[in-house]
Amino acid sequence: MKTTNSRNYILKSLIFSAIISSGIMGFVACEEYTYDPGRLDPNRVISFSDDLIPIFEEKCVSCHGGALSPNLSKDKAYNTLTTKGYISDDPENTPEESGIYTKLAAGHSTAVTELEINMILQWIRQGAENN
Repeated sequence: MKTTNSRNYILKSLIFSAIISSGIMGFVACEEYTYDPGRLDPNRVISFSDDLIPIFEEKCVSCHGGALSPNLSKDKAYNTLTTKGYISDDPENTPEESGIYTKLAAGHSTAVTELEINMILQWIRQGAENN
């Protein structure tokens, strides 16, 4: 009986040690392989129709396709963003203060990547053209 208890204790200790070791190695591995969202070329001209509309269609219109504001459907997105206060036309405001950027940067959607959020910001910095 005593041998069985000793074996159970040793087995439980080994399992516990393996779990702890795996957790520590996993944590350390995360430090070594951090996520890089990619770099956006600051000289790249961002196209509303070619760059942003695909983001909105893939990641936003399921909620913001007319039911929730802002309407980011293909035919309404530009007008909605530029006339409903999501892109500020006040020269006192910086692009970083634009409604759509602040909402996304605050984590409104986990579907939109950091690179895509930066692309939206760069488009605003470039004058928020309907290009």
